[in-house]
Amino acid sequence: MLKSMLSASAKLLGGALFGAIWFSLLGSSASQSAQDSNQRLHIQVHQLPTRFQDRIILRCEDAILSTPNETEDITCYIKNNSSKPIVAGALTIVYLLDDNGKTTSQPTLLSFDSLLQPDFLVDHPSGLVTPGAEYPLRNIATELDHPIKGIVALLDYIEFSDKTKTGPDRGGSEQINAQRSGARKYIEWLEKKYDKNQSIESIADLLSNDDVPSELGITDPIEAQGVRIFKRQERHVYETKGAEVLRKHIKPAK
Repeated sequence: MLKSMLSASAKLLGGALFGAIWFSLLGSSASQSAQDSNQRLHIQVHQLPTRFQDRIILRCEDAILSTPNETEDITCYIKNNSSKPIVAGALTIVYLLDDNGKTTSQPTLLSFDSLLQPDFLVDHPSGLVTPGAEYPLRNIATELDHPIKGIVALLDYIEFSDKTKTGPDRGGSEQINAQRSGARKYIEWLEKKYDKNQSIESIADLLSNDDVPSELGITDPIEAQGVRIFKRQERHVYETKGAEVLRKHIKPAK
């Protein structure tokens, strides 16, 4: 699953073209390959190349390499120093790899979206990343095919509550929109299920795993990811807030 998601992200980011462009820009800053386990690796951070570069700030904790080819979870934070709430955003993590003396790059996109995640209110009561707030994005432990020579994090896309957007957007908005599309298809499917049996407990059972129903006809792995994100979020809603809150999410009052 991880490699398929990395492939999908690379496709969104332009694949080899993206790697060539960013490696030519960043290759000189790459660290030496890590040979010891549990070595800390500083992540090179690149801010937005726009007028918002001092208003939307990215910072990342050092990566921990459990082996030369594998990182533990990577955590970065997007700080909103602007005057407008943030609805959604994306950053790119680029792994610079030592492929038998040749440096290659493997990008992956991380995104968040308050419109996709109904329980976003748990950490952000307004439902958005408000001015002055900071939002964490985590990339799960990642095993790659070659030793990691360096890691670069780049802000790719920010979407504000007034529908304005900023960032180079080399795949961020496409990934977010695809995830929204997948979640929307799943919500419509759940709504029909609820209309049929009027049982919120049966809906909770459908949320109990990460399976994507074949009836949805989803073939895009990013849309499928949107379904899984939504299911996990709604499971959390059901477990922490109960059946009535889940029912309102699935079948809101009109």
